Amino acid sequence: MTAKPPTPLFAVSSACRELGLRVGAILFRNVEIGPASTDLRTKIDVEVDRVRQQFPEMAHAKATPELQRIDSVFRQCGVKPRKHSSSVHRLYHGVIKRKGFPCVNNLVDAYNLISLQSRCTLGSHDIDQFAAPCTLRLIQGDETFVPLGKNQNEQPVPGEFAYIDSAKRVMCRLNVLQADFSKVTDTTRNAMVIVEGSTAHDQTELPGIFQRCLELVEQSCGGKGEIIALPD
Repeated sequence: MTAKPPTPLFAVSSACRELGLRVGAILFRNVEIGPASTDLRTKIDVEVDRVRQQFPEMAHAKATPELQRIDSVFRQCGVKPRKHSSSVHRLYHGVIKRKGFPCVNNLVDAYNLISLQSRCTLGSHDIDQFAAPCTLRLIQGDETFVPLGKNQNEQPVPGEFAYIDSAKRVMCRLNVLQADFSKVTDTTRNAMVIVEGSTAHDQTELPGIFQRCLELVEQSCGGKGEIIALPD
């Protein structure tokens, strides 16, 4: 009797590829979540200075092809970017407006540094808390969504793109609104980091972005990383 192949942890629908999203994922096992090290903070400070020199005003960053493209994807889904700006927009806005780089923990800080460098959107989920696979697809309307820090379901909007587990729970709506159930905490030991680019990114450079993320998270959080899905 032939054994069934293992359930993949991550998948991307053709509809989201048609929107122009180019997405993959990295699996990390046996990580230790805690405050960022001095070395990581130094790397972040260097990158923050570089971004501020390259983009004196937020308008300059918003004019880049990568940020313009994610705005276009939002509009295709019926979302107004001014109402729900992407997480990479928010990251750049905080840095350029000198509100600061958001310090969360060593994992989040590490992948936010990669986001600043690449203008990809990155996010993470506790692998042991969701039902595989996590699929990037369009919301159909029969899913549930309990936002971070809340305990009541908020009806997700059909037509938006989202990361959804096999139990039809929205893990992240768009790339902005994180669900509570799959969040990474200081007790997380196994995490999946999603790297979301678009057709505006140089497709030949995306594998290198994934590799830099893998190496930085390993350096910052310990454990072992494996790229489980690359954009195709």
